[in-house]
Amino acid sequence: MKPLLVHWQVKLVALFLAVALWFYTSGQARVEKTVVVKVGDGAVLGLPPEYRISSIAPGEFEIVVDGPMNVLARLEKRGLAPRLEISTTALQANKQVFPITNQVLGLDGDARIQRTTPDTVARDGITVTFGKIAIVDIWVEPPQLIDVPPGIEPSLALEEGQARVEGPLGALDEIDRHGGKVRFQPVSLGRFDTQIEKPETRRIQLTPALPTSLRLAKPAYAQLTLKPLDAPRQLVSLPLHVLVPPDFHRRFQVELGQQQVVMAVRGPRNLMAGLGPDSLTAYVNLRRSFDLNKTEEVAVSLLAPPWVTWEPSAVRVTVSLAAKPSEAAPVAPLQPANTPLQRP
Repeated sequence: MKPLLVHWQVKLVALFLAVALWFYTSGQARVEKTVVVKVGDGAVLGLPPEYRISSIAPGEFEIVVDGPMNVLARLEKRGLAPRLEISTTALQANKQVFPITNQVLGLDGDARIQRTTPDTVARDGITVTFGKIAIVDIWVEPPQLIDVPPGIEPSLALEEGQARVEGPLGALDEIDRHGGKVRFQPVSLGRFDTQIEKPETRRIQLTPALPTSLRLAKPAYAQLTLKPLDAPRQLVSLPLHVLVPPDFHRRFQVELGQQQVVMAVRGPRNLMAGLGPDSLTAYVNLRRSFDLNKTEEVAVSLLAPPWVTWEPSAVRVTVSLAAKPSEAAPVAPLQPANTPLQRP
């Protein structure tokens, strides 16, 4: 134990230096790391306000970096921040190419770029195109209507035939080379309430399908009209009810020519698809005076949603005095014809 304590101060300093040297050398060990480089508009510096970026190519690529472990650890933590400084001479050409260097990509001097993916990036560099902002009026093309529900006939009318577009001249020239019209994203009818009874018109804002460097000087609007189509005539068999005063059945009895009636109904196709017999009630209105023991033709009415129409129909009805219990055997009441209804 005594030999260990001889010159212990010197030995402690030596141990400290050995540990520090180990940490230093381990941090200086060179390793390789793959880093994704994303180049957005924010990386471009020095572009005058009257200019706008048309494109950056490539917008994303990978590099394999060789460097000390501690340098690459810092790089992984903070990421890369490319700096693309536009020179005054490049403004005349509306384009500048930046080589793949440590300075451009924001890498420490101790790091070395080994290769890029794709390989062409190392050769061609990063190309930034830009141009002076111009404003032009361009003809527009109506958007496509998608997700059209059955039974609905849509139509769309643009409020203006031209749109005012602003952006770099080069990008505006690109529109001319591809037909010379402003196009819009398709309009989905799935976001609208199409359970309608009559035509409805809505004012909608359109989304332009333009390159990121271009934008509309003011929003574009259109009038969207949704028209429900009429469904073919449907025949529905319904039980027949009677509408009578509360005390009617104590004094009178009713004989109907039929207990079921077939009604021909129509309505918007988009709503008729969900119409069932439970939504309809056929009845005859007997809340009026009748000649006793005389058969009459009485119109059949229908309790139905307001958008349903029906063709006229009639049944034979005979009203007579109710038989006294001592005069005749009891007769089973008509069902559901003897079921009173509330006034519609």
